Formats: sequence, C-alpha cells, structure tokens
Amino acid sequence: MRNHFISTAVLLAVGLLVFAFAANGQELIPSYRYMLVWGTGDLAVGDTVEFYTAAGVLCGRWTVTEEGGYGLMTVFGDDPASPRTEGARPGEMLYIRVNGREITLPGGQPVWRESAAPVRIDL
Repeated sequence: MRNHFISTAVLLAVGLLVFAFAANGQELIPSYRYMLVWGTGDLAVGDTVEFYTAAGVLCGRWTVTEEGGYGLMTVFGDDPASPRTEGARPGEMLYIRVNGREITLPGGQPVWRESAAPVRIDL
C-alpha cells in the first residue's frame, strides 16, 4: 500500500513537471485559477497560439491540431497567495501571439476573468 502511494506521488510530480514546459524562454506555470478559451482564425495545423499578460507572463499555450481553430485552451490566472506570478489577474488585458507574432483583434484585446465556461475568442 505504501509503495503504491509513493509511486502515485512520484508519477504526479513528474506529470506536473512535464506540464510546466518552457516556451520562448518562459515557463507556463499552472494555477488553480483559470479561464477556458477557444476560437477560430487563419490557423494551420502546427501553429502555436499563446496568451500573455501585459507584463509578458505566459499564461496559455496551444498547438493547433485542426486547421482553422484552437482550444479548448486553459489560460491561467495568478494565485494571489503565491510569491510567483503564474498568470493574469482579474480584469487584466491579454495579448495573443500566433507563431511568436503578436496579433491585434478588431474588437480589442480580451480581458482575463476566471471562468470554467468556455469563452470564444476568434483571431
């Protein structure tokens, strides 16, 4: 029983380490605060869609698997109890990059809000 618990804990720790990957020199840090986003756009399979805060904190990343759309992507929010900045704060403007190139949306940049209900953001 104890060995099973240790094995499970090790697998969980490894899974979290794999999940916190580097992108453009930045680490995507998971948080219990998040919003879910999806959308359409001029996207090809293999394109990368990333969401950043104004301060440049990477808070979401998706590799396109189906032409013309992305998501359901998690965009992480900041945990106020943590000394690190994991993601966006409520009401903070988000900036989107596709393949490293920042894009501007016709209706303005989206704003982060904690939500488990998917939010559509077309590019």
